Amino acid sequence: MTAPAASTGCRPSSVGAVTLSSRQVRDLLSEHGLTPSRALGQNFLCDPGTVDKIVRLAGVGPGDRVVEIGAGLGSLTLGLADAGAHVLAVEVDRYLIPALIETTAGLDVETRILVKEDLPGLLRKAFASPRWKPQVVALSGVTDAYQPIERRTRLTRRCLEVFAEFRNPVAVVTKSSLV
Repeated sequence: MTAPAASTGCRPSSVGAVTLSSRQVRDLLSEHGLTPSRALGQNFLCDPGTVDKIVRLAGVGPGDRVVEIGAGLGSLTLGLADAGAHVLAVEVDRYLIPALIETTAGLDVETRILVKEDLPGLLRKAFASPRWKPQVVALSGVTDAYQPIERRTRLTRRCLEVFAEFRNPVAVVTKSSLV
């Protein structure tokens, strides 16, 4: 499932996952006329070791469904897709969407990138469907890079409340005290 390095501009890490290098992050930001938003507390992941560790600690593997909140430019998204997961990338900064789509082109990432603060409502609707089969859903990113916006929107916390309401198992890797 790893896209060729030439088509994505991504580089493999020592254990097989892909991510964006710091130069690629700078280039993507420059190409799209973007700068990290202080208001959103944005930092962009560019360390393959960190990507590998997050994927490993979350226990993400082939066929898993992952909701990545705060996908940014897609560095972690690439590692999750490389692990075989189906990724739904959620990004609240609409200006990052074109770069995120460019980064994840050709990978098993939800084709519609959501910029939704109503994600808890979307989860509730999915869980209420008779077709939903309870399964572990891994939340990654969980707004660590977006702590100021998490403080305002409580997006991750509200999603976790929906998981609890429907008694659906969820795996979370975070350093944030806000969730």
